[in-house]
Amino acid sequence: MATVYKYSAYSSALDIIDEKVPDFVKRVRSGQLWISQANIIELSGLPKEQLLSLNNYLLAEKIEHLSYHDMKRELLWNNYAKPMLRKESSVSIPSIRNLPQFDPDAEIASLTLTIPSWNSSIERVLKVSDFKIASDTAKYKLKYQLMCLISTTNNILKNWRKYNYGWKYRRFTKVCSPSAF
Repeated sequence: MATVYKYSAYSSALDIIDEKVPDFVKRVRSGQLWISQANIIELSGLPKEQLLSLNNYLLAEKIEHLSYHDMKRELLWNNYAKPMLRKESSVSIPSIRNLPQFDPDAEIASLTLTIPSWNSSIERVLKVSDFKIASDTAKYKLKYQLMCLISTTNNILKNWRKYNYGWKYRRFTKVCSPSAF
């Protein structure tokens, strides 16, 4: 049922973006541009000018996949790179580029939006691959990378527990869902 709600939100977000920048949505729907559902939903809240700017950038750079991190970086820098109307003054003062405001949640949010695609890729391998006929080298490389992922995940969970005073969590069941917390 959650998938139906996610798709509904995704579809509505595409409709909102389509009203502002139809070419952008056409490229997403045709598979020329890959953006996660979560990123599409995030983009739907942007003004038309920012969406146009992002679309023009993606076209100019021939980018076919947009990650959350790239999206945020491009939108922030485009805001600062836009020419501003200034009053004429007799003295020209050199401008200093303003750095984007620090967002303590940015990297965590980026990872949170990326992990579902990892889960999807892993589930696809489970459905499509035949481990009986796969080479030992391929299976060993997969096992090594999964062990690295487990180690890194355990380190993140350790930090999460350390800094979440009194926040309780339940063990995950076979189905991973937000209600597992």
